[in-house]
Amino acid sequence: MNSSKNILVYGVEPSKILFLNSFFSKNRLPSCNCIDDSMENMIMSDILKDASKNTKCSSSKQSIIIFNNLSQVEMSTAIALIKKVLKPKPIFASITPNSITWTFAQLKEELINEKKFFEGK
Repeated sequence: MNSSKNILVYGVEPSKILFLNSFFSKNRLPSCNCIDDSMENMIMSDILKDASKNTKCSSSKQSIIIFNNLSQVEMSTAIALIKKVLKPKPIFASITPNSITWTFAQLKEELINEKKFFEGK
């Protein structure tokens, strides 16, 4: 798995990303890196390798935040900050040994389906 610390964002407005990055910097967290629609068919491990190179973000009704290699404390801090800024609440996920081999499209579909399932309960 990729050992660098990443916070990947999809469907978040650029102005909100700048705001989040300011908070993250003060809390010694990694900056957000964007996932855009052109990356749909990329494998997550490849997205993580090139994460810092993408500065354009896609807009979407459903925002998704994906953490990679953050400690539990770092993730909890990041989630608390994100919840203050992003409405409605985004989907939060963490890269796993399984999901790192998926395309972003596969991961996004899985996350949205899980959200629908849990909202239906």
